[in-house]
Amino acid sequence: MEIESRIDRERFRVERGERVTQVNFYPISVDFDSIFRQSESLSTTKAMQELSAEQRLGGLKLILGVDRLDYTKGIPERLEAFDRLLDSHPEYQGKVKLIQIGVPSRTGLEDYQQVVSNIEERCAALNARYSHEEWEPVLFLKGRQDFDSLVPYYRMADVCVVSSLHDGMNLVAKEFVAASSNDRGVLVLSRFTGAARELEQALLVNPYDTRAFAQTLHQALSMTPEEQKARLERMRMTVAENNIYSWAQAILSDAINLAEHQSLGKG
Repeated sequence: MEIESRIDRERFRVERGERVTQVNFYPISVDFDSIFRQSESLSTTKAMQELSAEQRLGGLKLILGVDRLDYTKGIPERLEAFDRLLDSHPEYQGKVKLIQIGVPSRTGLEDYQQVVSNIEERCAALNARYSHEEWEPVLFLKGRQDFDSLVPYYRMADVCVVSSLHDGMNLVAKEFVAASSNDRGVLVLSRFTGAARELEQALLVNPYDTRAFAQTLHQALSMTPEEQKARLERMRMTVAENNIYSWAQAILSDAINLAEHQSLGKG
């Protein structure tokens, strides 16, 4: 006798005979308390001062990207939007720098090597087009970074951009929010990331729409301190509350509810 299966697309559920299979979303988070404390530490403050002096960042507004050098991360699209911003808003030339931190990924594969070459060429082209005197628009830092070295960049950033073309979650967005102990900074977040479902106070972008992306960067750079603080406070609350304990509790609660549903079905 053939067992009938029923697919419930509304509740992401499959029922086959007496068995029920449920698919749910359980967004993972970061260690908010640890990151927040580290961002407030004297060592982070000292590292910020050293980076600012070494890389001549004083007086500049900083746009930050932290990504694996992967074709899904939308780094070329980000660079194109930044190019559009500098072209359409020349008042930012000499006053804004994009810091792109790129962590090598699958370096033995030719396709990924081409991704890195493409990014390097785009960065070089931007610098060749806009650089003047002691200012270059793009600082590309390629190499593996431990988390301690990222926190000062998160704290210094006026804008953090996550422009993934497709991403399951993207914890960089949550790390930036957790590190915003100084109540400043704007998160620009791709609509195609899992984090976009939670961090509703971020400025959402479609990374394929270069014009709108550039305009969102302008909006982020010109946002008032009061609005930055209000958005960050809401996002920090979201990241802090959705910790590993609430994550585990949600999974266990759903598993218990599903088991009870199956038990009632048998009864």
